Amino acid sequence: MSEVVLIDPVTRFISLSHSYGGAEGEPITEFRFAEQLVAGTRLDLYRLDVDRSEINRAYLNLPHVVYYAGNGAELQKLEVIESLSSQGHLRFQLLERYKGVLAYMMADWPQASSRIESTRFEEKELARLVTSYNQAIGAEVPYSIISSKEKRLALRHAVAVYTPTLFYQETTLPFRGVGLDYVLKLRQVTDNSRWEVAFGAGYLRSQYDREVSAGIQTITASEYRLLTELNYFPFGHRTFSPYLIGGATSYHRTAEANDKRASSTRGQSMNLNVGFGIRYGRLEVFGRRENRIFSVSSFRRIFSGLDRQYLTTGISYAFRQ
Repeated sequence: MSEVVLIDPVTRFISLSHSYGGAEGEPITEFRFAEQLVAGTRLDLYRLDVDRSEINRAYLNLPHVVYYAGNGAELQKLEVIESLSSQGHLRFQLLERYKGVLAYMMADWPQASSRIESTRFEEKELARLVTSYNQAIGAEVPYSIISSKEKRLALRHAVAVYTPTLFYQETTLPFRGVGLDYVLKLRQVTDNSRWEVAFGAGYLRSQYDREVSAGIQTITASEYRLLTELNYFPFGHRTFSPYLIGGATSYHRTAEANDKRASSTRGQSMNLNVGFGIRYGRLEVFGRRENRIFSVSSFRRIFSGLDRQYLTTGISYAFRQ
C-alpha cells in the first residue's frame, strides 16, 4: 500500500512509497515526495525524480525519472529499464514496462491499445494519456498539467504503395504501374476528433496499351504527384478505424509512345478524389476514384488516355504515428 498525502495544494506534491533495488540487489522501500501531474477520479499520475543508481539503465541516456499511476492508495510504477541480450553479441535493449501497466489499468477504454502504443515515456505525453482516459470513461479531472482546451496536432508519417486502373471512354485499359507516396497526416488530439488532413508527394511509373489505326500503341508515363486530402473517421480514431476520403491530386507527367510517332511530351492535370479506407494500427488499405477536372499538355493525343479517371488501390504503413 502506498501512503498518499497531499502536503501542498498549490504545487501538488504528495508522499508515496517508492521501491527499488539496492547496490547488492536487496529491495529498498522509502517514502518520497512526488509531483502530481493528473488528478482524476479514476486514475492519477505522479512524477518522481530518482537517483541514477535507483534505475536499471546503465547505458541508455534517459532522464532519471519514474512515474506512478493509480487511484487512492493503490499505485503502480511506470518505468523503462534496460535488458541485456546475448544473441551472438552483448547488447542492451529498452523494455517499456510502463505500456503493459497502463494497458491493464485502462482495459475498459476502447482506444487504450492504440493510444498507449504511441505514447512515449515523457511527462506531457503520459499526462495527456491519463487525462484522456479519465475524460473518455466519464471520470472527473479536477487537475491536470495538460489544459483540457489545449490544441495539439498528432503527426502520422506513412509510406503508401498503390496501383492504378485507368478508365477511358467507358472501357478499362490494360494498365501496368506501381506508385510510391510519402504522406504526412495531421489531426487534433481530442477524444471526439473525427477529421484528419493529409499531404503527400509521390512518383508513379506506368504503361498502358490502346488501339490506334496502325495497331496497338503502348504509352509509357512518368508521373510526379502532389496530394491533398481530408479524411473523415465516423467512429473516431480507434485501433480499427474505417474512414472516408475526399481531396485533390495534381500531376506533372512525361509520356512517350513506343511507335515513336510522337516525341516525348509533358503535361499537367488536376483530379478530384473520393474514396474509402480502413486503418488498423500502423497499416491502412484504401481505394480512391480520381476524376479529371482540367488538363494541359503539349501533345493532347498521348495524354488523352492518362487524364480521364483512375481507380487507385493501395496499402500504407506508418513508420511514426
